[in-house]
Amino acid sequence: MWLAGLFVFLGWIASLCLHEFGHAVVAYWGGDTSVKEKGYLTLNPLKYTDPGLSLLFPTIFLLMGGIALPGGAVYIDRSRLRSRWWDSAVSAAGPLANAAVTLVLATPFWLGLATWSRGNWLWPSVAFLIFLEIFAV
Repeated sequence: MWLAGLFVFLGWIASLCLHEFGHAVVAYWGGDTSVKEKGYLTLNPLKYTDPGLSLLFPTIFLLMGGIALPGGAVYIDRSRLRSRWWDSAVSAAGPLANAAVTLVLATPFWLGLATWSRGNWLWPSVAFLIFLEIFAV
């Protein structure tokens, strides 16, 4: 069903924005103000578009028979970060954002709110999105 595919794709784009925003906001807090100047402190997916990660790699993966999901990029000036701790925090921020998205998406399953029935595309789509999020972590 095309609606399920659209849901997963848009969910992935939203989580990609949160992932990249996580890197950017922690870099900003850590002293790299260039992320603000570059426009990365936004949830606009167009700001995170990278020719290789957003177009080239997904095309290659699709041609190989894999899952073609776009990626993004935030270019951090690590020399502006206050310490190595901030460098590590910037690196961890994106995967932690994905972990948070995974927890939010999994909550209906834990609470027993997800109902499985024939023709219901929503919960299988959410489950697949959780699967993708776990691999992004």
